[in-house]
Parts: sequence; structure tokens; C-alpha cells
Amino acid sequence: MANAGRYQSHIDGLRAIAVIAVIANHLNPAWMPAGYLGVDMFFVISGYVISISLWEKSHWKLGDFLLDFYRRRARRLVPALAFMVLVAGTFVCLLVPEPMENLKTGVAALFGISNFVLYARASDYFATAIQANIFAHTWSLGVEEQFYLIYPLVFWLAMRCKDRQRAVLILVGGLSATSLLAFLWLYGSDPGKMYFLSPLRFWEMGAGALAFFIEKHTGITSRARWISPSAGVATIALVYLLFSPFKHATLMVVMVVILAAWVVVTAKINLILAGLLNTRLIQRIGLASYSLYLWHWVFIVLARWTFGLSAWTSLYVLLATFIFAEISYRFVESPFRHSRNLSPLIAGLSMNALVALTLVLGAPYFKPVFLKLEGEVLQSPQAFLDKEGFEFKETCIVDGEKRLLKNDTFEKCTLKPISSHLPTIWLMGDSHAGHLQAMLWDLHEETGVGVHLIETPGKYFPLVGGEFEPREKIFQRVKAAMRPHDIFMVSRIYLERYGDGVADDLDYWVEEVEELAEELNEKGVNLVVSGPPPIFNFEYKSSCASVLFPKDNCSVPREQLANRVNKVEEVLSQSAQEHPNMYVFSSFSFICPPNQKWCSPVDGDMFMYRDKDHLNVYGASKLTAGFEDFLAKKRLLP
Repeated sequence: MANAGRYQSHIDGLRAIAVIAVIANHLNPAWMPAGYLGVDMFFVISGYVISISLWEKSHWKLGDFLLDFYRRRARRLVPALAFMVLVAGTFVCLLVPEPMENLKTGVAALFGISNFVLYARASDYFATAIQANIFAHTWSLGVEEQFYLIYPLVFWLAMRCKDRQRAVLILVGGLSATSLLAFLWLYGSDPGKMYFLSPLRFWEMGAGALAFFIEKHTGITSRARWISPSAGVATIALVYLLFSPFKHATLMVVMVVILAAWVVVTAKINLILAGLLNTRLIQRIGLASYSLYLWHWVFIVLARWTFGLSAWTSLYVLLATFIFAEISYRFVESPFRHSRNLSPLIAGLSMNALVALTLVLGAPYFKPVFLKLEGEVLQSPQAFLDKEGFEFKETCIVDGEKRLLKNDTFEKCTLKPISSHLPTIWLMGDSHAGHLQAMLWDLHEETGVGVHLIETPGKYFPLVGGEFEPREKIFQRVKAAMRPHDIFMVSRIYLERYGDGVADDLDYWVEEVEELAEELNEKGVNLVVSGPPPIFNFEYKSSCASVLFPKDNCSVPREQLANRVNKVEEVLSQSAQEHPNMYVFSSFSFICPPNQKWCSPVDGDMFMYRDKDHLNVYGASKLTAGFEDFLAKKRLLP
């Protein structure tokens, strides 16, 4: 191929498509539901472009070959990253009450390991939500940088073999195939964690590398007439997938990678497609795509910390993103990238170390004086129940990892009724069942009913598409202890935390609940399904009332929240009509009564939420009277 080793401008056009998709998805998933797959496009492009770069110098000695590669990567990646981490880290120190969790990710990003930090955090339910981590997007940089540690050596070794093509297929193809098999096997089991692991992403960059070798050694783009139209069809299919609803995530990733690899190779020979990818605006976005990617997430998270992310604030986020990306590209990224006066490896490591040291040592001195909340503007009650030495968080939460099901967990988390004629309420579910703890305990103290609650974070009940062994053991104990006229209760997260929709698996879950209702009906047990409380837009309670923000800063029009909640409650109510022992409790109407035009996480001077979607002890207690009245009206209490 004559141009396989030269700059190919259409690649910047593809970078533009990828970064636009990512930004659109992060601003509002409804705009481009699968736009997050733009990151996978970047991986393919990276494998292709790096292979072009390495090919030109594959005849060099190994030491010079590797040193030259890492110098160029340092010039390309480090300055803009260090600039972003320093600026974003300053925002963190000023605005976040507990900045170290964010800063750990930022410091890790400087050294290419933030994906491992985020992997560890993904298994820690009580850590700050990854969606609120200002450096969460740097996981993909970590994956690429770890790829760079392996691939250049593999490439150089393949080029030393007599049969280069076979060596590439064995080494690059073999590693990529192994990575793909691991991805197919593990990703579906726990995508929230596996998402960050570089071994499961190697095959995506390997696909780009293999695309380069196939083009280089077969000349396919100059031989077959069907190649040019196939590039257009593949591009259309690729864009269609980016707009497709989130279904079959594993299959969608594989399809996007295959299509992206084909388009990277063939787009340049389709005159119409190449013309579109080479327009001035698309090229400009593509050239600045790295800086745009670095900055877009910073301002999205800043919006979530402060004013919330909406259609209006998204415009300001976009404006800030393009301004800072332009500053970064023009005054940081480009000058360092084209400089020949500095040793990029030494300068890069020194720069990263200096930024990391500044943030870590300076964080304790950056008290969030602008956003003080506790004890000054609002009162923030306990997040978890703690009565007479009983700590719900330490006793009645089982995740199968750090918090295990012990022999005495069931007894400690069950309060027996004061009289044999009173029922016991057996509540099961994820953290959105767990946050009702105070309501149950209050009900026990006021009416004498028995109550039971063991929260399984991230594992609602019934669990769709799998089993969680500790939960199954608990359920068997509950079934053995249940009596006729007892109340079995379930709750879960029903709404998207970051978006306007409902949970993807809601319909499947309701089918499981219906089967549960039939099973319970045979035992004479009633089933109560607790509907969703509102989810608000804030990430830190500080943004809801402080020196900079008024008390109503986190308020949301009731109609806006009701539209989402009603979708869930309609589905639940339809199901309840078909099962005489099934009832739906609307918690929303007690948190935000119908006579209010606005809903707020604040009640007077008291916060009702521990975070954007979980009630605290005070908020759950607000439901007690309404829940007791609900049980009485449904004749579920004697």
C-alpha cells in the first residue's frame, strides 16, 4: 500500500465521530444510547495508527525502537493530561467535601493505572459513584497505555521473523483472540467491573493492528471493486449502532470494533465518505479529539456537583468543553507534541510527579469553604440506622465480598412481632430496599409487627438472569420462617440514575415478581412492592444549600419526576390487578405530595437523602405513617 505509512486525514474524521458519540452519550444517554462505544472506536483507531508508526521504524534496534516510541507517546499524551488533572484536581479540592477519592483516581491517571483504581472502586458499593468521579473517563487512557507496554515489543519481535505475516497472526492475532475470548466469557458476568480491565480490551486495539497488516500485505483496498461501497455501508451501520438502544452490550462492542476496523482501512477510497470525513469542521474536531475527550467529562461532573445536568446546562458544558479543549490543544498539546528541545520521557514523568505531589499535599489545605453544609445551612441526619448499639450498615448488609453472610446475620436483622397475631414484614432487595430500614424499625416500635431486612447491594430480588448465593440462602430462611398473613416486601432501583428512563430489565423483573406472588399466595402470604422515590440530580449535598447555592437549588418540578415514577407504578399496578395478594406502595407521593409543584430532597432544614437516590434515616421515617396507613387500608394489619 503506497499510503499505509503516511498521514491519513480520514482517521481524524473518524476520531471526530468517536468523540462526538462519547460526549453526546455522556451528556444524555437518550441522545445517543450507545455513544459510549465511541471509546471502542478510539481503541481500534489507536491500534491501527500505532502500527503505522511502528512499521516505519521496525528495522531499528530494539532499544532505539522502544525509546523512540515512548518519547512520541509521552509528547502526545502527557502534557494535556497533566494540565487537565491539575485544573480538575483544583476544582475537586475547592468543591468536594472529601476530595481524596477523586484525587486518587487523578493521580493514578497520571501514571496510566486509573482503570485499576476504578476497577477496585466498582466493587466497593459505598464509594462515591463512578459517574461523579471527575477523572473516571481516564480509564481508557490507562487501557491504551498498558497496551503500549506490550504491543511495541510484540510488533518488533514479529518483524524479526522470516515470515512476518505468519508471525503477526500468531503473536498479535493469538493475543487478540485470547483477549476476545476472555471478554466474551467475563464481560457479561459483571460489566461494571470488567469494563476497566486492559486484558479484556487488548483485542480491540489488536483489531486495529491486524487491520493495518491485512491492508499492508494484501493490498485489498486497491483490488476489489466492492471495497469502496462497503466502506459506506459499514459507516452507516456503525453510526446506526451508536444510536441504537442499549441491548446485548457484548455483541454491540464486537460489532462496533469489526465495523470500525473495516472503516479505518477502507474509508479513504470511498470518495464521498472521505470527502465528508475531511470537511474542515470534522477535521478540526478530530485533531482536538484528545483534548475534547479529556475536558468534556470534567465539565459534565462539575455540572452534576453544582447546578445539575439538564438540556440547558448541557449547552454551558459544551461551551466550556470546547473552550478548554481549544486552550489545551493550542497552548499545551501542540507545542509539546512538536517540541524537540525537551526529553519527553523525563519531562513527562517530572510533570506528572509534580502535579500528583501538588494535589496530594495540597488537598488537606483546600477546605471546601465555599460549600460548607453540615451544621450551618441544613441538618444532614444519619445515612444508616444506628439504635442502641445496632448498626445496620455493619450488620445487615451482605455483598458476598467485604460484607459476608454470617451465622447470626439473619437473627440480628429480624425483629419478632410482639404478639403472635401480628404479621412479620420480610423486606428483600438491593440498597433501594435497604434505605427503608428506618421505616420498618419505626413501624415495629409503633405497631409491634415483626420486621426483617438484609440488604444485598446491587442485587435486587428477584434477581433477573442469575443468582446470588447469599440472597438465595436468606430467602430459604425467610420461606421457612414465614407464616400465613405475613407480608413479603420487595423494592429495588427502578429508574436510571443518569438519564430519564426506567431500568432496562423492569419488564423481566415484573414477570419474576408475578411468579413470586403466585408462590407466596399458596402460602397465604401477601406481597407488597414498594415503588420508586424520586431521584434527584445532585451529587453532593453541598450543592443543594450553601453559601453559593440557595436551598431550592436541587428542587425539580414534580411533573418531571412524576412522569418517570408513573411509568414504573403503572407497570406494577397492572401486575397487581392480576394477583389478589399483590399490592403497590407509592413512596413517591409521601416524599413529594401531589399538592406540591416542586420536589426537593430537603424537608424544611432537614435533608431526606443520603445521596441522589437513597433516603437517609430521616427520609425513610417520613414514610412510616403513610406506610402504616397503606397497610391498614389494604387490611394487611389486624
